[in-house]
Amino acid sequence: MNYKKLPIKIITDYLWDQFNKDYLAAKVANPKNTGETDAAYETRIAGICVWSPYRYPDFVPFFPVSESLGASTETTPFVIYDFLYTPSSNTQWFIDCEKAVLTIVGEMSQIYYVRSFIYEALKKFDISAQEINDFAQDSDVKFKYVKCDQANYILDEKRIDSFKPKFVTSLILTYDYTKV
Repeated sequence: MNYKKLPIKIITDYLWDQFNKDYLAAKVANPKNTGETDAAYETRIAGICVWSPYRYPDFVPFFPVSESLGASTETTPFVIYDFLYTPSSNTQWFIDCEKAVLTIVGEMSQIYYVRSFIYEALKKFDISAQEINDFAQDSDVKFKYVKCDQANYILDEKRIDSFKPKFVTSLILTYDYTKV
């Protein structure tokens, strides 16, 4: 068993891949205008797609909570995540269960779009799990289902002092998987 393969990391890599596909689709649908500079074009595309990877040339903006203090917080939005193991709901001990919190940090307009995009990508239970499995092509970790919901909506979309002047919102992921 490979203990260095974290299912939450596979999920965040999958999400970043989906954001990249959205970005590329926006570029195909909206070609560069004659005389438009590269910077102006990227700014225009960033306004069309949910999350432009062009703004993150050197890193993927998903950070484990343990690294959030060292994370680049200048470029928004970004996601801080943490996970915990949960007990299996039945006697099938070989199925691992986890819950994760994805905290989206950014400007008010950004966090709504990113939250909606992540929710749509992960709300389909076994279909979302199969899409992640297809993306990962990993025989060591196989997702059974992924559930995405939002908790504590009354507390959501609040300004946080540690990331001024940014706002946060969170999604809760619940997922089952097997490891070889």
